[in-house]
Amino acid sequence: RQNPNIYKIFWTLMGRTHLMVSHDRLGMFRPTRDQEGHETYKNFSTSYSLHWDLNPWRHTLKDDIFVKGTRDAQKSVDDLTYSLPGDFFAENNEIGTEEDGHVNTQGLLNLADNLEEDGGFHLVVGFHKHLQKWAESTKRLLSPHFMDKNFIPVHGHDRLYKQPQRVTMRAGSLVVWDQRVAHGSKPNRSQRPRYAQFIKMFPANLKLASPRAMHRGQLIRDKVDAAGVKLTSLGRKLFALEEWK
Repeated sequence: RQNPNIYKIFWTLMGRTHLMVSHDRLGMFRPTRDQEGHETYKNFSTSYSLHWDLNPWRHTLKDDIFVKGTRDAQKSVDDLTYSLPGDFFAENNEIGTEEDGHVNTQGLLNLADNLEEDGGFHLVVGFHKHLQKWAESTKRLLSPHFMDKNFIPVHGHDRLYKQPQRVTMRAGSLVVWDQRVAHGSKPNRSQRPRYAQFIKMFPANLKLASPRAMHRGQLIRDKVDAAGVKLTSLGRKLFALEEWK
């Protein structure tokens, strides 16, 4: 999360150098087949998924109810205490509105070769250009069920469900996509495990003297110290432990 090459990719795509890095998950997905090729471990299979890590209606539409929902969601982020792991997911997924003008991206770093049959990342290429239209067409039917949510699954009957493009990757590869793009993963059907690090960066607009920043910073310091990790000067800024200048 403090690797300068990964930082360079994000600031190049986002058009800004003062960034914060996410703190969420490492994924390990177990193989479903034994060494003889038999699908012995079907219960280890991951499900077919497609979703957004944002609220499409609040992000793109200007109806009063969605504007108010965005204000309420931002207040909930400002009040985070980081007493729960999910607090880091909340800050990742509450990205404001398109009117803010920010480029919002997400990334996945592959830690082992990932072949087609291993299952893994897929996305609906170019869908960020159509998200507003999709949100407008579904707001009456779907938005009431997800008004306060920032993880939105694509329903199996939606035409989008059959449109993702699979992205296979070599170990050490990083894929970065626009957060407005529907994405997810395909099931694993091989003898190989899948290892992936989820990562994103966002504008460093957190005032370090605020209660939220102090709670966040203390938890990160505790975790870094417990792991024996040495932070670089860049890392301290990306972890929001030190001001950008």
